[in-house]
Amino acid sequence: MYNSSPEFTFSRRHRSKQTTGRQLEVSPTPNMFLRYIVVFSVAFVFIQPSHAAAPAALTPGVAVKAEYSAVTDLFLGSKVAFTLTVGFPAGVTSGVIVEILPSTNVTIMAVGSVNMTRGANLDIDPNTKLVYHPSEESKDAAFKIYTRGVYNFSDVNNANTNPADAENNLVIEYEAFVVSVDGLTDGATHWVSAGIEYNNSYNVWIGQVSYTMKTAAPTLTKTPTYNLTSPASATSMDKGDKLTVLFETWMPYPSPDMAAEAFSLHSDPNNNHLQVVSLRVKAIGQNFDGTTVAPQVDLSKITSTGVLCNTSWSGSRRVRVALPTTLTNKESLSTSPSTSTADDRIEFEAIITMTSDAVEGEIYPVGFGIEVDAAEVWVSYFNITANAPSGSVSAMSLNIGDVNTTACVGAMNEFTVNISTAETGLTAFSFNVEVVDSNNIKPSGVMVAHMEVLETGSNVLCSEVNFTTTSTAGNTAVDNSGSMEFNITNFGTMTDLGGNSTITVKVVLVPLPGYAITGDAYKVKIGLTGHTIWMDETTVLDISCENQPDAPVNYVFDFYHNCTGNCLTRGSVFEFFLDITTERNKNPGRVNVELAVPTNESESFFVICGYEVVKIGSNLKCISNKTITEATNVTTLSDGTYSRVDVVFPVMCNLGVVNDTEEDKVRVRMTVRIRNDTNVNSTTEEWFGLGSRYSTTQVWVGQYKICIRAPDHYSELARVLGVAINPADLVGDFPGVRGIEYSFDGIEFKDKPVVFTPDVGNSSVYNIDKPFITKYVGMTNHPNQTCQASCYVNHEMVVTKLDGYLEIFNDNTGALKSQTPIALDGDNDTCFALPVQGDTPPLFWTRMNTSVVLGINASQFDIVITGEGISCAKHSNNRVLQVSYPESSSVGKFHGNIQFCTLTDDNAVANSFSSCQFRCECPSPANCEEVIIFLANEENGSNWKLCEISATNF
Repeated sequence: MYNSSPEFTFSRRHRSKQTTGRQLEVSPTPNMFLRYIVVFSVAFVFIQPSHAAAPAALTPGVAVKAEYSAVTDLFLGSKVAFTLTVGFPAGVTSGVIVEILPSTNVTIMAVGSVNMTRGANLDIDPNTKLVYHPSEESKDAAFKIYTRGVYNFSDVNNANTNPADAENNLVIEYEAFVVSVDGLTDGATHWVSAGIEYNNSYNVWIGQVSYTMKTAAPTLTKTPTYNLTSPASATSMDKGDKLTVLFETWMPYPSPDMAAEAFSLHSDPNNNHLQVVSLRVKAIGQNFDGTTVAPQVDLSKITSTGVLCNTSWSGSRRVRVALPTTLTNKESLSTSPSTSTADDRIEFEAIITMTSDAVEGEIYPVGFGIEVDAAEVWVSYFNITANAPSGSVSAMSLNIGDVNTTACVGAMNEFTVNISTAETGLTAFSFNVEVVDSNNIKPSGVMVAHMEVLETGSNVLCSEVNFTTTSTAGNTAVDNSGSMEFNITNFGTMTDLGGNSTITVKVVLVPLPGYAITGDAYKVKIGLTGHTIWMDETTVLDISCENQPDAPVNYVFDFYHNCTGNCLTRGSVFEFFLDITTERNKNPGRVNVELAVPTNESESFFVICGYEVVKIGSNLKCISNKTITEATNVTTLSDGTYSRVDVVFPVMCNLGVVNDTEEDKVRVRMTVRIRNDTNVNSTTEEWFGLGSRYSTTQVWVGQYKICIRAPDHYSELARVLGVAINPADLVGDFPGVRGIEYSFDGIEFKDKPVVFTPDVGNSSVYNIDKPFITKYVGMTNHPNQTCQASCYVNHEMVVTKLDGYLEIFNDNTGALKSQTPIALDGDNDTCFALPVQGDTPPLFWTRMNTSVVLGINASQFDIVITGEGISCAKHSNNRVLQVSYPESSSVGKFHGNIQFCTLTDDNAVANSFSSCQFRCECPSPANCEEVIIFLANEENGSNWKLCEISATNF
């Protein structure tokens, strides 16, 4: 039925009043211009006497074309055609828009071909084009479904100069065809709409035609055909060559679900000598593609490639391409012609290649197939014989862009090079740039800072690039040579749109300060090696000036460490990091980072144990660790540490290669410790500072407060058993590089070799294998790890204080007591002088607790006394040594009467190193709680020493 009669019109003004400004919805008219009314308007027109009268208002009407007038039922693939005629009144009709709308909210029908003509009286541009609007779900698809078409005629003037009524008319012929019946109920009504909006949207007219939708499959009278067109029979191929194969179908089905395949038929499934490079739809008939004004099929999206850059660069044994499931043949139900034609044609193109490792003379079968609705309907194959390679190689070439032949020291000099690659499948080659002194007199001062691929042509399917730089000028840190190693896949153009085999490379050169000077001239050698040998040496770079750095620049400094605490002990090492985030696309020239601040050695509490530039972001192309190392200045102390380090970045240019802030950063790592000649007598705080100068005018200074933990001090003596730590403060394993140092005077410290073992009963405690006695003790680094960073961990030394457990007769000044730990350190090489006649006291008598001081159980024990010039004699000698244990009940911490221990091993050597072993067989454990040692010498001024006292249970 038609909804285009004059009776279906009414006044918009009147209706607006009745609907309070809303447009009235008229069912079942679908959405058109977002309005649902047909409006009648009145205009006054002056009639000239000699002319027929033009209509007083627009007189639109829609009619079904005669050949489709009997069609009432529509199936998938059905097509109908209409004529929209619009009569224009004399004068100007403003804002005329015509819209064709075969589908509204649900995609059922699509716009087909559209043709527009206009009467001679109408001032309408005959080239006005219909704008096709695809459905939302198909706008980016390989097959576009145009559910809406719009003509925007703007203002239309009817000059009314021709009396014929037809000359006042605009005629639009249009098609609509069914693309989907999904979700429809069989027998549902569908409306095909056309409408006009004019007088600047004040007037709207809609005409519609209704159809009955059929969801069953239509009766088909035409059958498809299939054909292998090129090559039609067996052929041969040179190794390394490629072959194009064409096959086609004339497909009259309304919406076929189609796929095509190309595949190797070699009997060995692991044989990959014959590979499918690509398979695509090369051409498609107009029954599928619609008009040339608005093609529905995007062929570039119906292609598959067997070249997989992550696995197979030369192709695959099998490649499959699937056509869009929405693809619709709008002439599928047409009975004229009665057979499929070239307008139903779908042509496939496969590119295959014979790899260079194929066996000459071997036959490689290859097949091609087509599926329709998941069923294989056609297969064809032929044999290909592998021939020897042709020997001819397509040459590659370079095209060098404009090069600025004058350059400034410290400035970037950029140019591009276009590499025309060969369409020979897998290709390897090197692109090289080298800058040398024009006179071959001195090393090059120009760095090849950066080379990057700006653009790769569409023919280059896969590409791997490895960029490296090196110095070819001898003893210089300047990398004056750069090389890009390419591996690519290029089988040539695979689309009708053509392809590009060019790779465009940007080259950045930087004359470096300190190496290049004004007046230098350098030759730039640009070439290819590998696939093609090509060289150009015509470019000469003249150094004519000093670069003016960008200033100011926006640099961000971050000074930090990764430890949980910020303390240092004597001999331990703290690790700092300085991150400098540079400004993208800026070149501030030279950048200095100075460690430490202040730099006056007499004022510095710390020394730099080591430094390293550990990160140079990929955007920072003008610096390298070699140039930094050569430019950096240090002041080295006698122990190999540094009192001052000036890290120099000669040119800190940021090329902005990648959009990643991390790649704008440079990171300096430094390890810091307390100066060896600095006394740490009390826990305090000190500042470590550093600074940076950049862009010639900008300065940044940062500092960090470090707490300094002094060694633990015991006014008497203490026996060190281990260390208790806070596991929450621990970064990494314990002990790591940590060790223990000790001192008896708080000035001279020695490392104590120990082995830490976790305590069985307390996971926070680590016991040491050889407890020792000292007056000062602290955590430090191992002697061979003096510059290895170790985060401070909160700790307490596990000790037993010897107050009351060690007594020395008449040692009023404590001098002997302070030296006694030397004889208890487990080291026979450490000794102290024993008193002689005339000293105070004149003899050495000590009483010590065996368990606390000697670390043995209260039971029978052996005790060994070692020294220089001692005697094992208990009496009747100039020098005597007596070892005893108490036999009476305890008095305080010590016992009363004594019993001498038995000498079991006499290794005394006069005036030399001697050792004496005694066995103390106590009657009970209580008697073994202490031991008394007596050493006396009646000689005046003699030299004798006590080296070690050790005891073991037996």
